[in-house]
Amino acid sequence: MYNRSGTQAYAQVGLESGVMSASPHQLIVMLFDGAQSALSAHAY
Repeated sequence: MYNRSGTQAYAQVGLESGVMSASPHQLIVMLFDGAQSALSAHAY
């Protein structure tokens, strides 16, 4: 059902763990980091 490599699954678990333990400030930083990554990935 899920077609995900081991490294992608491991990264997802790390992200979810980070979200659960992050402060509100850290959540905003993570949000903007993800948005910046998505925009730069689709820029070219």
